[in-house]
Amino acid sequence: MWLVAEDGEVAAVLLSLLFADAGFEVLDAPGVSRVPPWGLLESLPEAVRERALVWERHVRELGIDWA
Repeated sequence: MWLVAEDGEVAAVLLSLLFADAGFEVLDAPGVSRVPPWGLLESLPEAVRERALVWERHVRELGIDWA
């Protein structure tokens, strides 16, 4: 994971080390939102829609928020 300090300094940190640090805490996090199975995804074939939802879970695991 890449962290950016307020002064712009960038550091690469392993998530396991970050989460294990006693001083680590989540101060503000967006709510978990799922990609709904309707709307744009509704027009896709079921197999494609399922693959998209699988990828969404992986992206969420990484903490990437595309919104």
